[in-house]
Amino acid sequence: MKEYLKRYSDQNPERFNKDFILSRDKQNILEYVKDIFKALEILDEIVVEDVSINYDEASFGPIKAQHHYYKSILPSRLNKIHYRVRITPSENIELSTIELGKTNQKPKNHSQESFIKEGDIFINKLIDNCFYINEGVRYFLIYQIVDNATYGTENAISLKSLLMPITVKKHEITVSPEYMKDPVTLPAYDVLLFSKSINPILYVLGKDSYNSLVSYEIKDKDNVYNEWTNYTDLSLIDKFNEFFGTDFIFSNDLESLETEGRTIFHLAAEKSKSDVGCYISVSTEKLENDSLTQGVLGSLLDIKNETKKKRIIFSYDDLIHPWYWINTLSAFFTKNNDYVKIFNKIRTMLISLNRLIDETTRNILNISDDDKNDTLTIVRYIMKNFDELLKADSQDLGNKRLRLYEYQLYNLRKYFSDQIYRVLNSPTHSKVILDRIFSNLAPMSIIKSTITSELLRYYNSTNDLNLYSAFLKYTFRGPQSLNKTVAMSQRDLHPSYTGRLSLIASNASDPGMSGSLTPFVELYNGYYFSKQN
Repeated sequence: MKEYLKRYSDQNPERFNKDFILSRDKQNILEYVKDIFKALEILDEIVVEDVSINYDEASFGPIKAQHHYYKSILPSRLNKIHYRVRITPSENIELSTIELGKTNQKPKNHSQESFIKEGDIFINKLIDNCFYINEGVRYFLIYQIVDNATYGTENAISLKSLLMPITVKKHEITVSPEYMKDPVTLPAYDVLLFSKSINPILYVLGKDSYNSLVSYEIKDKDNVYNEWTNYTDLSLIDKFNEFFGTDFIFSNDLESLETEGRTIFHLAAEKSKSDVGCYISVSTEKLENDSLTQGVLGSLLDIKNETKKKRIIFSYDDLIHPWYWINTLSAFFTKNNDYVKIFNKIRTMLISLNRLIDETTRNILNISDDDKNDTLTIVRYIMKNFDELLKADSQDLGNKRLRLYEYQLYNLRKYFSDQIYRVLNSPTHSKVILDRIFSNLAPMSIIKSTITSELLRYYNSTNDLNLYSAFLKYTFRGPQSLNKTVAMSQRDLHPSYTGRLSLIASNASDPGMSGSLTPFVELYNGYYFSKQN
């Protein structure tokens, strides 16, 4: 037996994955930083002209900022990121359409001339392809294992973006079609965002209604509210069907919808047979075979108000009335009755909704470009593939990936996200308001958050060949990952760990949540456990 094993080992030698082990310096952290700064351009007053990195410490040490000395290059090894942005303040905010993740702003009269804002942010320098040095102490980075794209929980699918998770939750409703005795069970969905649970139909119709009102040419500027509330737009139905790929026909008249090969549903309250709601006609074939058609129809028939206690019943006239959807959606975000503030709140919310999908998350998603144009197209993709996504094994490493530098920049992205939201909610985008975004950005902010991160460990080894404790350490913990309380199943071993994770290395105080990658681990495109992903 020993001779057989020796002969097999000689013929099939185990090889360290040297490319992966020594790949830390090959990941371009600058690209992640550029993506974060690029998100600032959702504010029309900001243009990012340049983001660059300087590796030559002799050119910027000792580090100075606002006449204060920071870290000397001797006890701390650093790289410098330099940014240059052009800011053009504006006092009057013009309305703009929102399409596919971009804000198409109308030309506005700027109150002041544009000015340049430049600054520096410092990040740790990777030494010997392994560790950081801060104030004379060596630290090493730990790989974080996170879900590759979506992950399932109880009746819900979530997608992790760098800002916040996008969660789509499913429930079922039972409705009786017109002229049919047997009831039909349909899936219906809600989107969990901004600490609110809202039907995705409201987001889609709210966005189209907002764009419709912005494009509408107001005749009497002294009577905007009356014009908006009386304005109707038949194209809202076409845009709705085009977005979801459906062929719904809406009407207040049941008889007008009677057509062979189609099934008719009546929008009514849960415990009422009121004739207030409109009728919806859908292709019988699509109703039986298309999961997205079923989900959209179920969601249409079960739109709940902001208290989640009452079903929203709309007529055909309401459906083509943009202000109806603006007012309905705004009830989830504000109690103010002023139409200007309602409209601005919807504008701010839609911009926030679009910027949830950053370029890094978009590049990670292995789906068609049409399905990841913006947040709502991703919600549509999840609705269409909900059951398949829910079946995916969340413990399987094939559905996960490694990340290293993304989590270091999480606090920088969160800082910019908070600043953008502050500016969008400001009545003016003046020089003072915009300048504050960068004046409050401390040069050492990334260093400070990195050193205090649980994913950076003190490196006290005197052996430079200490492979397992320095190069191959991993954890399931960290930003945008598992909570403090985890199920026992998440601590257990999974067959996919074999040959990828050490099955005997584990943290005694937090078993199953950290360990070591094997030096033979096979990865794809650097940090993916599955070739398909």
